[in-house]
Amino acid sequence: MKTIKVLILFFVFSSVVFSQNSNPFGFNCIVPGTPPESAPSLEGGLYKPESISDYTSEQGAYFPVLIVYVQFTNDPGGDVTWWPSSHDQPPTYMGDVIATAKSSNFGSNWWDAYNGNTATLSDYWMEVSRGKLHLVGREVHVVLPHEVSYYNQFSNGKDSVMEHLFTALANNLDINWPNYDKWAKVNGTFVYGDGDGFVDMIYIVAKSNPCSPYYYDGYFRPYGVRDNCTHGSDHTVYISGGDTIKIRGAFNETGSGFQISPGGCENGVMYDPLDKWAVISFSGHEHGHYFFGYGNFF
Repeated sequence: MKTIKVLILFFVFSSVVFSQNSNPFGFNCIVPGTPPESAPSLEGGLYKPESISDYTSEQGAYFPVLIVYVQFTNDPGGDVTWWPSSHDQPPTYMGDVIATAKSSNFGSNWWDAYNGNTATLSDYWMEVSRGKLHLVGREVHVVLPHEVSYYNQFSNGKDSVMEHLFTALANNLDINWPNYDKWAKVNGTFVYGDGDGFVDMIYIVAKSNPCSPYYYDGYFRPYGVRDNCTHGSDHTVYISGGDTIKIRGAFNETGSGFQISPGGCENGVMYDPLDKWAVISFSGHEHGHYFFGYGNFF
């Protein structure tokens, strides 16, 4: 129980202190569909595993996260040193956020498992869980095929954005999708192995959240992974033999993650793109909803 208490206190501390104020980006969290229940206790693990070792003895087990940096062509987001505007470049910190392989050579010094500079997210969660939660994955960059003005023409422009993003991910041959479907919740407990047919976790990090004439909250409001009008709540990204993996727009055990952005639509101000620490702290809050539900805890 000591580990759980540390996890809870760290979430509260990071939400209050590292965000600098209670709502730094001008957003309130929204989830797709009916808001989920809150966790029956403060132990976490409502929808996603809060620990690796508590659910499996598999030495190579980890929790996979695919981080997707997305921007429009000629994105209107601010031109900052950490995410330049010229030539549709990715953020300069891309590649230094999450570990690409599980660390095993740290003995009892779990705090030394991941480099805080080059695998910051993995180090963050290792510290939060006191050595129990290994986050492993990769970072990819997607430039949408059109400028904002193209999507602004259509009442379903937000759906088109997600369709183009999902298609780009499905066509990315560098993503080994089976690596991102490792967990399932069966009879109330988490099982590691062949997964459940849905991507475990995607962080969609948008460079900007420009306004749309049809949506008051812009294109990338903090939200569970959106569905789209073409495919509904599921979008197939991988088919091989009898194995099919989908991105699911839902907030439950099979939900595939969330999106975050610097905000700016509701009050008409275009904030600068998220820097590296903003991605770490903001994603910690959103990931936390998969641990504890959508109550008022955060």
